[in-house]
Amino acid sequence: MQFYNPVDLIFGIGVRKKLIEQCLDKTVLLVSSKSALERYSNDPIMGEFFSIPNLLLESNFDSNPSLTDIEKLSSMHKDTSIDVVIGLGGGSAMDVAKIASNFIPASKVGFCIDDLLNRPQIINQINSLDCYQIPTTAGTGSEVTPFSTIWDYKKNLKKSLSHPKLFAKKAFIDPDFLIGIPFEVAISTGLDALNQAFESLWNKNANFYTRLLSREAIKLSLLAFPVIKEVSNRPDVREKLSLASLFAGLAISKTRTSICHSISYPLTLSYGIPHGIACAFS
Repeated sequence: MQFYNPVDLIFGIGVRKKLIEQCLDKTVLLVSSKSALERYSNDPIMGEFFSIPNLLLESNFDSNPSLTDIEKLSSMHKDTSIDVVIGLGGGSAMDVAKIASNFIPASKVGFCIDDLLNRPQIINQINSLDCYQIPTTAGTGSEVTPFSTIWDYKKNLKKSLSHPKLFAKKAFIDPDFLIGIPFEVAISTGLDALNQAFESLWNKNANFYTRLLSREAIKLSLLAFPVIKEVSNRPDVREKLSLASLFAGLAISKTRTSICHSISYPLTLSYGIPHGIACAFS
């Protein structure tokens, strides 16, 4: 029976303050959705972070990032000396950060994105960049998984990259990022976490440790959902949702997801149904 997850977890209200001291002497590529940048530009703590020297911002990607998005980002920064790539936002931003931290150095030595997707062992040949993750929603658990999702719109396919080097080095999980989160986003991401917990619980790869995490994620989700409209005003609800997402993410980092996620991808790709809704209804 095994459980392994190397991500250094920094959890709690206000922990985003610690991010600044981690980055002051580094060249940072911040990968963030446009909505997250807009939402947190007026946050006193994140505002201070956005003003650190040697900060590069990248938000030019879709909510479901494409192969083209990754290729453009990596081409733009492949000749830049970067110390750490940070994903700020939901699952898409964190997935882009994980792939970029590996594909930027891979592109420097002539590999293309299809090389990594078709032969992920190539990642063993490169010096991956450090990756920090800052989830601003409570749902995907991407900050603690070694997987990234990327969309090939030309072939109408969802593709995945999986490799131990996709684990982030650190994850800063601050429940207060959920203050002011749009209700529909809170619902969709919360359902994603709940669904991942159930998929992990019944998964053929489940073991004693993952079941503990899954059960706790389910309990926390079911306590938070009846009062999820109060998420902005209640620290206890924000903490429950954040912990549920974290525990579900830790569980699927070992078990992976199951049939509900497989069902969901064509629904998101073809009909634009938000990921959490697309996988949770089944």
